[in-house]
Amino acid sequence: FPVCGGRVSGAGSMAKVFYGKWIARLRKEMESIKDARLEVGFFDTAVYPSGVPVAYVASIHEFGWGPIPARPFMRPAMNAQRATWQRNFLSGFKAVANGQLSTKQVLDQMGMKISGQIKESIQSVTSPALQDSTVDARLRKLTQGVAATARPGSISKPLVATGLMLNSVDYKVTT
Repeated sequence: FPVCGGRVSGAGSMAKVFYGKWIARLRKEMESIKDARLEVGFFDTAVYPSGVPVAYVASIHEFGWGPIPARPFMRPAMNAQRATWQRNFLSGFKAVANGQLSTKQVLDQMGMKISGQIKESIQSVTSPALQDSTVDARLRKLTQGVAATARPGSISKPLVATGLMLNSVDYKVTT
C-alpha cells in the first residue's frame, strides 16, 4: 500500500472488512456455543432384548444395588480424564474462535473421544469379581444357546457379558 503522511492508505478499510467479517463469524459461533450441548452416556434407544433400558442396568452397575456391588466405570473415567477433557474443550473452542472448526465439529470430536474413554473404562473393570452363581448362570445360558451373543472371555468378566452395555455408550450433540 502507498504510504501517505506516515499512514498506510487503504489499509484501514481492508482491516475493517476483514475484522468485521471475523467478528461476525466469531459472534455467530459464540452464539452457537451458548446453546450447544454434548451428552455422553446411555440413551433411551438402547434397550436389552427384554425391554430393560441399558441406562438402568448401567446405573445399577455404577452405584450398586441390593446384592449387586458397585462396579463404577463412568465416575472413574470422568475423574481420570476431567483435566484432559477441559484442555481439549479449550483448544477446540480456540479453533472455533480462529475459524478452523465449527462448534458442532468440536463437540462431535469430544463426544467420540469421551464415549471411547468410557468404553475403555467399562472394559477395564475387573473387580469386584462376579459371584460364582453369576458365572454359573452365564455358562448355563451359553450352553443352552441363550447367550449366543456372549463375547469371548466374557463369562467371568464383569460388565461385558453380551457387549450391549459397552456398545451402547454413545454421544449426542445439540446445537
